[in-house]
Amino acid sequence: MDRRDLVKAGLGVAGVLAGLGLMTGFGGVTPAMAAGAPYRFVEVDSLDDVEHSGIHLNRCDVMLQTADCTMATGDFRLEETDQWQRGSMAVTVPYDPGADRSWSGTFEARWDGISLDVDGAPLDLYITVTGARTLGYVGSGASDTRTIVMFSYPGEWNQGLWCKSNVTNGTDDTWSLPVAVIVDVRFTRAGTDEPALGRYRFDLRDVDTLSNASDDFDESVRLIDGFDSEIWVYPGTTIELDAGNGWCRATAPTPTDQSPTEEMSVMTGASFSIEWRGQACETALFDSLDDWGAAAAASYGARVDKGAANGGWL
Repeated sequence: MDRRDLVKAGLGVAGVLAGLGLMTGFGGVTPAMAAGAPYRFVEVDSLDDVEHSGIHLNRCDVMLQTADCTMATGDFRLEETDQWQRGSMAVTVPYDPGADRSWSGTFEARWDGISLDVDGAPLDLYITVTGARTLGYVGSGASDTRTIVMFSYPGEWNQGLWCKSNVTNGTDDTWSLPVAVIVDVRFTRAGTDEPALGRYRFDLRDVDTLSNASDDFDESVRLIDGFDSEIWVYPGTTIELDAGNGWCRATAPTPTDQSPTEEMSVMTGASFSIEWRGQACETALFDSLDDWGAAAAASYGARVDKGAANGGWL
């Protein structure tokens, strides 16, 4: 299988160190601050009011199904599934409801020429998933399943790439184990190791689910490395921020699934790293309700009137 530069797409020194020391037990807090700390929330009525991305990427193109190269090592596996929608793809690790576990290996993917740099040159996108951990959760189902950590839906509202926590043999969310993974993202000039010239506005939506097993695994994102300090959110956001270590956590007792108060955006460079945690939930990567316009708000409960998507900087 073609592995061109995939090893070089792995975690950098900061990401590896963060992955090795990401917590002291599952309830711990990482002592090291991310590069952008101290972080702060900045409220905006529309992402049109903030800095636009110099790197142009359509979130519908970032799908496991369309990657030019994928590789799973150790405990990681890439699987096809029709569990929620026909033609979906899942990155999984083994399932152990009886104990806290760390899983070996990585999942790596590359998309050739998927985006454009600030000067119009094509860019390759690399994503590496590592540092997978699961928290033992009594009553979380049979032990012959696997745990999803990343997922791609083909088509309709959910098309794109998600961090996700669900088992692979059923739709009962109460069976899901709490999951933590490190996700490293890198944009390079196409066919080279040269980093992209432009900056990228990283959007995440649907951060909204509280964990049944542990508050530490409420749906959340930790900004590890490569981010600016300002995190843009909508008024009334239900995400809370730990300014020192970059944890952005869901707090709403009842998820609304699609609401601007459950999303966030932050500016990055050509490479960045996050930790994602959750249980029985999913967070959309590279995606914002602003991409969808007023029709999506009416159809999916966002209850906010937004203009048409600005295709020039998706």
